[in-house]
Amino acid sequence: MTLFSKQSVPHLSPPPRETVSQSPFRHCERPEGAWQSQDYQYVMRLLRSFHSLAMTLRHSLRGGRVREGVKKPSPKQLEEIQKEIQSLKKRVRTLTQELESIRRISIEDSSPVENLLRTRGIRVFRKNPTDRLFFLPHLSMSNQTRFYEMMKRYSFRLVLRDMIKKQNGFYIRDLTHYCSQKVVQGYCETLSDMGVIIKDGRLNYRTAVSPLYSFGPTLEWFIAEMFKKEFASPALYGVSVKKTRSGGDYDVMASWNQKLVYAEVKSSPPKGVEQGEISTFFSRLEDLLPDVAILFNDTQLRMKDKLVVMFEQELRQRYGENSNEFYPVERLVEELFHIGHRIFIINSKKDIVENFRICLRDYLRYGPSSFSLSPARLCHNVIARE
Repeated sequence: MTLFSKQSVPHLSPPPRETVSQSPFRHCERPEGAWQSQDYQYVMRLLRSFHSLAMTLRHSLRGGRVREGVKKPSPKQLEEIQKEIQSLKKRVRTLTQELESIRRISIEDSSPVENLLRTRGIRVFRKNPTDRLFFLPHLSMSNQTRFYEMMKRYSFRLVLRDMIKKQNGFYIRDLTHYCSQKVVQGYCETLSDMGVIIKDGRLNYRTAVSPLYSFGPTLEWFIAEMFKKEFASPALYGVSVKKTRSGGDYDVMASWNQKLVYAEVKSSPPKGVEQGEISTFFSRLEDLLPDVAILFNDTQLRMKDKLVVMFEQELRQRYGENSNEFYPVERLVEELFHIGHRIFIINSKKDIVENFRICLRDYLRYGPSSFSLSPARLCHNVIARE
């Protein structure tokens, strides 16, 4: 619909700067992937134009100045402008939803991870199980996002562990081992609103999912979501593959920067991790041959006292007494350690996302030129240096 002819278009003054700065597209991040093209840029420019026009018209309706010598729009024209604004807002809303949908699909697509595995002769037959998570499978995407953001807090993860221990019935006072009653109450109210826990009576709660055997699967889900949301990398959790010697479920795999990242996730404190688990971790490296491997322990305790010692012991057992000399477990920063800038041992102290980011950036800086994760190559390098 054309509201004005070229001769009668009123010259409206621009809206205030603070109004334009409220555009919902001002902070829109460009998603990763093949569709990040000129078409995407064109759509974003179109959306910004729609929004700018809408803000300009709205400003004029609220008493904005009209240039001298130009006739002010009639009430009928103003009514038509209002309709046009509503139409533009609807189009903007629809396009925004479509863009978000495309972005979500591109990140949720697991085929890049499975393709990286296929190049290694490995096929996935089970992935992303939802039956062992803390929340029900049909939890809305918005609530899953809220839950993900809460999972970034160490105190919240500790409270969830206590909830699992008392899943059939617990009071707020049962969850105050690591944080205040006020904080716990806030967590319980939020989870209750989301339908993740159920309120029985005035003060008693229980989990919506029962039985819950472990916090581990939910932590694996969180790490996979972290790769998707923070690193724009498709990821899988709870992965079962065929024809590997080490067997079992692989906690998290991600296609990051077209590299295969394998993360082993430990939810128990270091004292609960056994030497056999470290041996299995190395065996899985032999099977997967990932570009980057990370053992993540969700604790704020020191890694040097036990986990680093167990890694050094496993290296000696597999590759000889000199392996520690040629491939030492070195401190990257604070409680983050690395072996050749490709195998990392990390905890959750300070911030999980930041700790993973430090490791991935370290790999980009030094890792590609360091040793192979293949044990056979490791042994070859050790013998050659001797």
